[in-house]
Amino acid sequence: MTTVSGGAFPAPTSLESLKRHAKRIQRQTGIKYSMALNRAAQQAGYADFRSARAGLAPADPQQPRRQRPADPRIDPERRQAWAEAVRRIPRGRHAIWTEWFEIRRILHEVLGSGAGVCMLPGMGHLYFKDAIEGIEPQTLNLVVDGGAMRICRPRKLEMHYIPTSPADSFFLMHLDTLPLTEVHDEERHEFILRRGQEEVAVTPDGAYHDRELSDNGELPDARLMVRFLRGKMMFTSASSLWRLFPGHDMGMHEREDPREIFRTLEQLASRLQVD
Repeated sequence: MTTVSGGAFPAPTSLESLKRHAKRIQRQTGIKYSMALNRAAQQAGYADFRSARAGLAPADPQQPRRQRPADPRIDPERRQAWAEAVRRIPRGRHAIWTEWFEIRRILHEVLGSGAGVCMLPGMGHLYFKDAIEGIEPQTLNLVVDGGAMRICRPRKLEMHYIPTSPADSFFLMHLDTLPLTEVHDEERHEFILRRGQEEVAVTPDGAYHDRELSDNGELPDARLMVRFLRGKMMFTSASSLWRLFPGHDMGMHEREDPREIFRTLEQLASRLQVD
């Protein structure tokens, strides 16, 4: 049994084994049995108990196994595009890059596939299209269609390549600290530091301003910029099996050992037999 974030991701062989796991969840949490069934199914990689019931073999070996239906979140075309992109990257199974220009080159390659998604520091995710040079030294501007600019200062990029399921390979980027700008009152500094993100308005001359000036219409030509002050980002396929896990974009990638994430995805891909 593989564990991530203290939650078990069992590989049940029958509905009976999944139901036993649901009863353990019910005893531990006190939730309703129907909710425990759904939670057990999600921990096993299914959308809900109904999907698990359609995909798991009955306990009786004489009864035929029903094929698990396709999950709408798993798009074969996106998985193929991501797999092709990561195969083009020179690597070992766990390659590491520390030079800023190398990190930019690698992200430019994989994000250009249009098949990736990024788990942000703290929580949330975005579909970045490219990584270009940022306006601060040794920073990257992660490009998204419309909306704010987002910059970070990368320290290290790790590639975790899964040979048996390249579409579930992922990159983990460790960020260097970005210092706060001086555009906010000190009263707001504690909140910004706790959040780990700073929002500023940037005028065409590259100067930073309090975003409230832009919101109030005083800086009509300014753009919103989000500065990631620290943390980790996880880049993976938008149709990776990672996205089947509850809380996949709630900071799990920052808390967990990437080797454990690797093993979990490798085992799940093998069990579900996805391409």
